[in-house]
Amino acid sequence: MNSPFSLPELMSPINELLTVGAVMLLGLLGGKLARRFNVPKVTGYLVTGLILGPSVTNIIGKSVIGDVELVSDLALGMIMFAVGGVFEIHHFRRVEKKMLWLTLAESGGSFVLVTLGAWAVGIGWHGALLLGAVSIASSPAVSLLVLREYNAKGPLSDLLLSVVAANSVLCILVSTLILNVQVAPDLGSWVNGVAWTVYEAFGSLLVGAIIGWILSILEARVDDQAELLMLMIGGVLVATGTAITLRISPLLAAMAVGAMTANLSVMHRLAYVELRQTEQPLYIAFFVLSGAKLDIAAMKTLGLLGVVYLVARSGGKYLGNYLAAGRMGLKGPIQTHMGLALLPQAGVAIGLMRVISDRYPPLGETISAVLLASIIVYETLGPLVTRWAISEAGEIQEAGSDASLGDQVSPEGSSDQTAVPGS
Repeated sequence: MNSPFSLPELMSPINELLTVGAVMLLGLLGGKLARRFNVPKVTGYLVTGLILGPSVTNIIGKSVIGDVELVSDLALGMIMFAVGGVFEIHHFRRVEKKMLWLTLAESGGSFVLVTLGAWAVGIGWHGALLLGAVSIASSPAVSLLVLREYNAKGPLSDLLLSVVAANSVLCILVSTLILNVQVAPDLGSWVNGVAWTVYEAFGSLLVGAIIGWILSILEARVDDQAELLMLMIGGVLVATGTAITLRISPLLAAMAVGAMTANLSVMHRLAYVELRQTEQPLYIAFFVLSGAKLDIAAMKTLGLLGVVYLVARSGGKYLGNYLAAGRMGLKGPIQTHMGLALLPQAGVAIGLMRVISDRYPPLGETISAVLLASIIVYETLGPLVTRWAISEAGEIQEAGSDASLGDQVSPEGSSDQTAVPGS
């Protein structure tokens, strides 16, 4: 007797939970294999995603990536929350001058060189300025994970994530300003563009600060660490969701939550320790999915503009940091190596790429092709370069130890199990 059901009828499309679970497990395996070859686990996660994605095996197709986009958004929000911890007032006061000058120098170097280079090859001032603005951002996610993995501490590690956090903020502000005012036909439009930029920046920071302040009050009412963990994760979700609803920056909002809790929360160190127990799977999923989004075919479209972007951005960050560090008397690894550790680029740049594509579709296609191709280079080699920089600086404490995943770099530059993450 024939069965009334055939196998295809009994099976549903692949469920999102299956995808997320497979991504986490395979990413974990990829990270373990990477460490066997003395390569940062972040690179293993990215390569695993690249192999699973449309560019190679297509096991994780584009539609599947879209279905689980929420996981990437949540992970990026948690990363920016952790990075916001570098703005703890005691740490900020100690590195304020160095961080600000290094950020302005390396960001200004990449902005100027990329803008001039892109204009020289014929993209026009509109696209050149946007590419220059996007070039400012480094990758907080890569820096955070590599410093954690190797339990790095020392002068370079102490400054690196602070500069990355600051240039992420600067990139968002400059890009938003250019997007809002550069096509304005008259003074009134320019004024409106500047006003909208102020709204986006101030609104993002205000939303994050208010939610962080509320979290610091509510923590006194929680009964255990599990509730404290839920409080922090819920706060990040509310902040990013509110920012998206109000058409302001969710990245700045999540960072502001982290900064506010780092300064006002009595139990923020305990909360960060709890977060480390749950966020690692999210980070693995984030990097695997980021790898799956990389399109190797985009390398074919790199062209002269893409080469100019890669060379000008890399040279601008290195030279800007080198000159500023020398002027401030920061000799040694900070001057010679930190510019290279600033090269990784992904999350913030990809977010801005989407905004540019939505507002200016024809120009967005050109900029997207350049950024996607360059991100393949930066995200594949970036973690290796960051690891090399902290290794040459002699700041790796527990290289090759899986236990180092739980450690953090404290605001004082020392390893501490209760330290603010990312500082």
